[in-house]
Amino acid sequence: MPWMQGALRERQRASERERILL
Repeated sequence: MPWMQGALRERQRASERERILL
């Protein structure tokens, strides 16, 4: 399912942004 992979990638990107913000 491509939409599943896209959501996983978006979540990883948000996690990286939160880490930079912290």
